[in-house]
This record gives sequence, structure tokens and C-alpha cells, in this order.
Amino acid sequence: MWLTRVDLLAALESVEISVVWTVPLIILSTFLSMGIRFVRWHYLLRVNGFLVPTRDSLRIYLAGFAMVLTPAHVGEIFKSLLLRSRHGLPLKATVPVVVSERLFDLIAIMLIVSLSAGWNTSPLRGTLVTGVVAVALVASFGLVRWAGLAVVRSVSDLPDERAQDLWFVSAARVAVRAAAPRSAVVCLALSVASWQVAATAILLSLASTGIRIGFVDSSYVFAYGTALGAFSLLPAGVDLRELLLAVYT
Repeated sequence: MWLTRVDLLAALESVEISVVWTVPLIILSTFLSMGIRFVRWHYLLRVNGFLVPTRDSLRIYLAGFAMVLTPAHVGEIFKSLLLRSRHGLPLKATVPVVVSERLFDLIAIMLIVSLSAGWNTSPLRGTLVTGVVAVALVASFGLVRWAGLAVVRSVSDLPDERAQDLWFVSAARVAVRAAAPRSAVVCLALSVASWQVAATAILLSLASTGIRIGFVDSSYVFAYGTALGAFSLLPAGVDLRELLLAVYT
């Protein structure tokens, strides 16, 4: 009913020219962010030895967006169900891949928050924060890889071959491969790039309404709001990121 009361002509006239060119850029950045995440998803599958054809991998990846509104994106395990039904891959082998995606996202978000907060304060603090974060990341990935290798090696010595197929052993194998230096660098770089592109879309959205904030500020607010939404366990962090943006601006 309310649509009949809207003066569409007046609404169109109120749209600034900047909005006209900003909207395609926002759409482009959104699809670019999704594309980067697909590359990471497909890369993780290949690293773990799951040679799913690229086209089918893309279909499964896109199908996962149907569950994106679930708390903490746990519904994306649906992708593992599709991998099992279409390619016979066991859940115990592919669910850890989906979980590793979410963990890389979380690390990337916290990385953006810490670095943007540090550099927004002063160059010296930004440099110190960058150094501390780099050391923490190297240590964390090294610890994960060491722990995963310890689990795999301990189970390999057991006489019962069924121990090789346990859930935690499959998870340990995925952790070892994901935390390997090359895999960790590639996946973390793709994760940061994806979230930064998404933050740029927010920056363009605000600019189209006449709100001007810096790139570092927009990255911080977007990543911080996303982190709050993730930890709140609300479906896709509903409203928390938008509320923080409204308060900040």
C-alpha cells in the first residue's frame, strides 16, 4: 500500500548524480569480494586434495549463501552436505574446511581492526602494532601446525586403522595444511582483501549520502562492527554493524 503513496518522480529527482555512479561501484565491489572468497574456498579444497571441478565448486559455494543468515554462518556446513551428495566426500573431511574459512575470516577481521586502530593513532603505534601482530600470527600458525602434526603422528602409530578416520584426526589434517606457510599466507591475504573490498563498498555508500570518512576509519568501523556481529551470534550480525556505523558517523 505504501508504494502507491510514494512520488517516484520526486524520489528520482532527489537522487544526486554521485549516487548514480556510486551504486555500480558498490555492486562491483560486492561481487569482487564474493569472488575473492570463492578463490579462497576453491584453494582450500585443492590444498586438502579435494579436486572438485571449478564450475561445480562455484555452484556449491554460491549455494552456501542460502545459509549466510544463520548465527556465525554455521549454516554454511550445507556446502559440506553438497560435497558429500555430489562428490562422495565425507563430512568429517570437508566440515573442517568450512570451519577454517570462518577462522581465516575472523583472523582477517581482527587483523584489520588492530592495524587500522594502531595506524589511526600514530605512525609509531601503527608500526609497533604491525610488528606485534606479525609475530603473533607467525607464532599462532606455527602452534596450530605443530599441534595438528602431533595429533596425526600420534594416531598413525596406533594399530587400529579406524583411528585414522576419526573426526578430530581429519580436522587435524586440515589444520596442518591450512596452517602451512604458503597456505596461511595465501588464505589470509585473500581474506583481508575480501573484507577490505567490502569495507570499500561501505565507504562508497556513505560517500553517496554526503558522509565523508577516511579509508582507515571505514575499515576500522566495518571490521569492528563485523566482529561484534560475529561474537553476538545473531544471524549474520544483524544490525550491529549498521548500528556502529550510524553511531560513528
